[in-house]
Amino acid sequence: MKLKVLIILLLNIFCLYSREQLKISIVDLNYELKNNSPLRKDIVRTLNRFAYLKHPYTITVDRAKKRLFKTDELTLEQGLTVASNLKVNVAIIMDSELKLKNTNNISTNNLATNNITNILLTNENIQSYSNEISNALDKINDSEKKELNDIIEEKLGDPSNTNNTATNQYELFYNFTVIDITKNETLKEYKSIASNQANSKVNEIGTYLEFYFAKSLLDSITNENSDINLNFEIERITSSNESIIIKNSGEIIENETFKIKFNSTEDGYLYILALQNDGNIILMHPNDFNNYVENNNVQKNNIDSNIEYTIPPEDSIFKMVVSAPFGLDSFYAIFLKNEAIWLEEQYFSGEGFKSGNKTRLAEMVTKLKSSLKLKLSNDWQISKIYITSKPEIQ
Repeated sequence: MKLKVLIILLLNIFCLYSREQLKISIVDLNYELKNNSPLRKDIVRTLNRFAYLKHPYTITVDRAKKRLFKTDELTLEQGLTVASNLKVNVAIIMDSELKLKNTNNISTNNLATNNITNILLTNENIQSYSNEISNALDKINDSEKKELNDIIEEKLGDPSNTNNTATNQYELFYNFTVIDITKNETLKEYKSIASNQANSKVNEIGTYLEFYFAKSLLDSITNENSDINLNFEIERITSSNESIIIKNSGEIIENETFKIKFNSTEDGYLYILALQNDGNIILMHPNDFNNYVENNNVQKNNIDSNIEYTIPPEDSIFKMVVSAPFGLDSFYAIFLKNEAIWLEEQYFSGEGFKSGNKTRLAEMVTKLKSSLKLKLSNDWQISKIYITSKPEIQ
């Protein structure tokens, strides 16, 4: 009996602390990864460096034949359906295109066009000769066939050389489209990426996807069974000095100011995380403006029940002003009855409003989510506000 209880306990702990990962897949439209083994290995190696991204499959779609894994004909949409059936969360759609190399010499561009025309003419000639050859093949002996091959080579030359000449006029570029399959939503698009920049762009995509994954985890955290009432709001102050209270979501314009206000029905500790649209994360509370007690030269991180707090403090000389980059910023207020010293000490640094390391964002959020699972429902609460910032002149 004791052994059974121990096993159940160990399984629960494993489930709580098992690493959550975002399952992704590359959907290759042009066989580029299949034909280019070094590029495929570089891209997979880059994605595997991200601890919270899991890349189990590369799905190859032949755009011309619309075939996936040599099965029945499939469209791209059906290819994404296959990815969804494989429990993939996000697909990175990859295709390629050839573009004429940049040049300031117009005659060179014309020459490239002429080369293409010559190739087309040559292909027509090949078709013509091919028809003649097909009709004559049954009527000639081996020696005559050899003589005929010599005539073909003399008339047409080496087609591969002509093709290489034309190909050298062009440069290979890649396009990447990042799609959340579960939401049927396009997240990012990267167009005309030079072939020598493809791997670094995939690294940028990986960084973004870890940010996206961390945000998704924070969005998923709820506690409907808690008796703690956490009031969390943002006060927007317009250019005309009008005050607008935002509780769940809203917008704010460039150069406007805002304040964060909160209170709780319980004594405890409040951590406010601001996840910015550029991937940075800021610890808005505790901070050096609200929590530093000058007389005692200590940091006071706890909050008292039923007292309204404001960031920045009412007597502060500084203001929080909206500026670029613009987009969706997410604010998460997490109330805990017991202090989470590890959160601030391990993941944030600096003065004033401390900033977090974006490369450790997913690690921090998964650890936070796991720690909340171990707490009683009445020991914590969470509240969220989503703010879209916009430029002043649109």
